[in-house]
Amino acid sequence: MNSIDLLDGDIILYQMAFSAAKPVMEHEAEDYNFSTVDRASTAEEGREKTWEEITTMIDEFMINLWKETGSTFYHSYLSPPRAENFRSKVAWSKKYKGNRDNTELPKYFQEIRQYLIDRWKFVQLEVIETDDMLGIMQHHYIKADDTYSTIVSKDKDLKQI
Repeated sequence: MNSIDLLDGDIILYQMAFSAAKPVMEHEAEDYNFSTVDRASTAEEGREKTWEEITTMIDEFMINLWKETGSTFYHSYLSPPRAENFRSKVAWSKKYKGNRDNTELPKYFQEIRQYLIDRWKFVQLEVIETDDMLGIMQHHYIKADDTYSTIVSKDKDLKQI
C-alpha cells in the first residue's frame, strides 16, 4: 500500500521563514531540525543566518519530516497571495484576513517560498488555499484502495477533515 503525506506548505514556509530570521549564536552547533526553540535570547546576541544555512535548515527539516512519517510520497501546496485568493474576491462584509494587513513578512520569505517550489516541488496554488487543496486531496485518496494519506499540518482548521 502506498503512503502519501499531504503537507501544509504554508505552515512549513512560515515556520522556516521565521526560523531563518532568528539569529544564530556563535557557540551553537549548526543543527537545524524539528526544534522550534529560539536559542538566542535577544537579537543582539547572534548573527544573521547565511542563505546556505537557511537552505540547509530547510533541507534537513524536509528530510527529517519525510523520515519521521515514513511515507513513500508527498504532495505539498502553497496558498496564492491573499489578493489572488478566491475568498478575497467574494468577501464583502469584511476584508478577508484583513487583520493581517499590517503584518510584516520575515526576511527571505519570498526566497524560501521559491526554494520550496524549486527544490522540494511544492505546488503554488492560484485560486484556492492550501487547506482547501489538502481537503480535496484527502477526499480523493480516501476513495483509493491502494493508498493511505495523512494530512501533516499544525493548522487547527484541518482537524475537521
